Amino acid sequence: MPANWLSIKPLFGISLGVGLGIVGLSFLLREKPKHTHETSVSKTLLLSILKELNREMTALAISLATTAAQIREVLSSNYSEKIITEMIEKSTSFSKQVESIEKRVYERFNTNKKVVEKAYKKDFYNDSDVQDICMKTKIMIDDAFKGIIPIIGNPLPDFVTSEFVLSIMREIYNKTTKTTLTLIKEAKVKGFSVNFSNKSFVEVTQEIEIRTELDKREIFEKYRLFNYEDSPSCIIHNAIKKYSRKSKEFRRELSKIENAYHSVIQQIMHDQVSRDEEMRILNR
Repeated sequence: MPANWLSIKPLFGISLGVGLGIVGLSFLLREKPKHTHETSVSKTLLLSILKELNREMTALAISLATTAAQIREVLSSNYSEKIITEMIEKSTSFSKQVESIEKRVYERFNTNKKVVEKAYKKDFYNDSDVQDICMKTKIMIDDAFKGIIPIIGNPLPDFVTSEFVLSIMREIYNKTTKTTLTLIKEAKVKGFSVNFSNKSFVEVTQEIEIRTELDKREIFEKYRLFNYEDSPSCIIHNAIKKYSRKSKEFRRELSKIENAYHSVIQQIMHDQVSRDEEMRILNR
């Protein structure tokens, strides 16, 4: 297995320079309804929940698609589709991220997965409006595993300028670097070493993925980016595309920020960070 396939993961599906059966959203596969008890979820509520799941899954799909495309390019035709899909799923902690999204969305609507699935299977299995949003989400995720980034076309909020994008990217990279260093230091106390075939290594990288997603969410909340129709990651993704087309200076500055981030992450993973640099990262 190529040694670099786990380390090529941009935050927003842009780097300058399995299907849903494996996760909790398996009911989107239109499995046959089973006997259920009465539910209290209306069609309006179910559609709101499914639209919010789709909104949050779109952000995941952007990141997933970019990583999938990079992994497919690295592995080429040397591996079967099943193995490539499994590698993409593990590299992105896809299942855990979907579980986290589900939990957040269901709590937001004061319900739970069991109630929603019962309503879907019993009352709305053949409803065209429900099926439209379910299939939209399924196709988006299937495409993401193939490396196809979803198309998003809503206008950017006025305050999302090029300067704002560069500033928030620095903030996100600084925070996620600190989290990564902290988790790696904790893991090394327990005997952790960088070994791509080691189960403990995969577990640590998955924990880093989950924790850094929480870091991003905290920053997005700080700037109220959840107050818009598109998810925060989609907004930043679109902004990067827009300003990258318009400005060489923006591309140059973003590339500098990203290269510095990827460089220090590699140093952290391979225990090459100096004591002074380590203290600087932890004291940000």
